[in-house]
This record gives sequence, structure tokens and C-alpha cells, in this order.
Amino acid sequence: MSEFGDHSNIKVCSTFGELANTNFHGSKNAFCWERTLDGDFSEIVSKLCLHEDITQVSEEDLQQLELTEKGSLARKNILNDLKLLTDCGAQPSLNLLKCYER
Repeated sequence: MSEFGDHSNIKVCSTFGELANTNFHGSKNAFCWERTLDGDFSEIVSKLCLHEDITQVSEEDLQQLELTEKGSLARKNILNDLKLLTDCGAQPSLNLLKCYER
């Protein structure tokens, strides 16, 4: 069961297509694409250079990283998500954050 199980205002989606094509209606005011991601995302973060409090990371930046097999799997997931978002008309950006300004 989802960790959102008893929250009737949250719709849990099982695929990106379902998430992207579901409309808000009734009491539903939030959507969640619940999934398990394989890979070592922390390896990617550790190898990126933080230039400011918020640094935009390009696909080229990701492609240039020398990663282990698990890091490469995480990169593949990120690049796939960026493609899914772009293909449905979004303009996604990936940012590395040091902190949020108050």
C-alpha cells in the first residue's frame, strides 16, 4: 500500500503517462508518481561542481561524468525523466542546490 494510503486528496499514479494525463477533479489536489529508482544518485551529486547556491546542471554536464555502474544507472534515470518531460511539452531543468535563500 502507498504511504499516501489514507489521503483521499492524493492520486497515486503508477506510470509517467498516467501522471501527465490525469486531470485534477473532485477532491484530488495532488498527484504522486510512486516508483522505486535504481542507481546511486549521491554519486552524481558528489561529482558535480556547485558554482553558486543554485547551479543548473545540463544533460552535457551529466554525460561528461565518469560514473560507476550504479551512478550510470542513476544518470540514465535522470536523462529519461528529462526526455519524458520534454516530450510532453515541458521545459525541465535540473538544479544542484547548496541552500535556498530565505
